[in-house]
Amino acid sequence: MILKFPKPTPSQNQRDKKHFMAKSKLRDAYQMQIRQQLLDKRIRPTWPPSKTKRSEKQVPVWLFKDQSGDMLGSEAVPPAKVKLTVRRYSNGTLDKGNFIGGCKSLLDALVREGLIFDDSPKWLDDNYEQHKAQVKQGRTEVELEGVGD
Repeated sequence: MILKFPKPTPSQNQRDKKHFMAKSKLRDAYQMQIRQQLLDKRIRPTWPPSKTKRSEKQVPVWLFKDQSGDMLGSEAVPPAKVKLTVRRYSNGTLDKGNFIGGCKSLLDALVREGLIFDDSPKWLDDNYEQHKAQVKQGRTEVELEGVGD
């Protein structure tokens, strides 16, 4: 599954300088964009609310719908390690630590939407790539393997 975002992720330095409410708004914006893309793809993961402590024994249910909106079925999926690749397209590049730290809001949004169980190494195999893009052509793509496949 590939998710696309219209702007490149901020650097960790940019993110750290923001007020905590601005960081929350950034995470919430990512979360809404993720939710819309899942609705467009007719996939809806249902985890327990992310503000509660999750147990590895809890199982999400993925609901699949066809083009007309009719249910095709559901599949219970136990928590599993997910391979995540974040591709940042921008006219400039960041050093590795600055790039990865700037992706924190994006990762938090993926957890809150139930696409990954947790952003710890036990549940996430993450890779980060940077690519050159023309000015004002920046974007971010997130590829998740093992989710909704």
